[in-house]
Amino acid sequence: MKYFTMVILGMLVCAQIVIADDEMIPTIEVSASASVSKEPDQAVVQLSVETFAKTAIDATQENAGKMSQMSKQLKALGIDPAQIRTTHFQVDPQYDYKDGRQKDPRPIGYRVHNTVEVDILDIKKVGQVIDGAIDAGANRVMGLTFEVRDSEGAYQMALVKAMENAKNQAKAIAMGAGVDLGNLLWVSTTGRAPAPVYKTMRAEAMMSADTPISGGELSVGANIRVRYRINPPKMK
Repeated sequence: MKYFTMVILGMLVCAQIVIADDEMIPTIEVSASASVSKEPDQAVVQLSVETFAKTAIDATQENAGKMSQMSKQLKALGIDPAQIRTTHFQVDPQYDYKDGRQKDPRPIGYRVHNTVEVDILDIKKVGQVIDGAIDAGANRVMGLTFEVRDSEGAYQMALVKAMENAKNQAKAIAMGAGVDLGNLLWVSTTGRAPAPVYKTMRAEAMMSADTPISGGELSVGANIRVRYRINPPKMK
């Protein structure tokens, strides 16, 4: 297979004129991309409750009490229990250190970490959910992600735009090379590029007022590669 690479200044185009040795069919290959911006319509927040006590049982029971209060508060805000799931639970013994050395092999207490992930289907309630969880006992917001519910639909729209871009680029390359662009021979996708928005914050920074949250816009991208036939020159 023989390749004739074309470089066009000022255009972000990856293209080649290719001649297959077996059939001697000249072609043009083009890579193109496109993206669609959408406003997020749902969010996922990770909330954590951390407690400390001298015994593991006391620390666990205190943690369970705060988690129960937080669940009740979330339910009052319209969050269904099915939208809440535990993602991390850990009990760690705590030791006393001095100058980098452990003073006593016996733990001075136990710290319990319990993290849940909450699906927020009403984007307008994100701030209320965070504030309500903090009021009920959550002391850390581990992360916040905004998402597009119909991400597949946005991806398909991006694919259509990417295909249009590829066709226009191929036409421009064919015109610059002085050849006629023929039929589409082959197309493939090279991955999708959704871009959710991530935010991380600590509960202490949000104690005094309602939490202002804005999801902005999300960009869902598509990348494709296409190959077009180059028509043989017309006989005069």
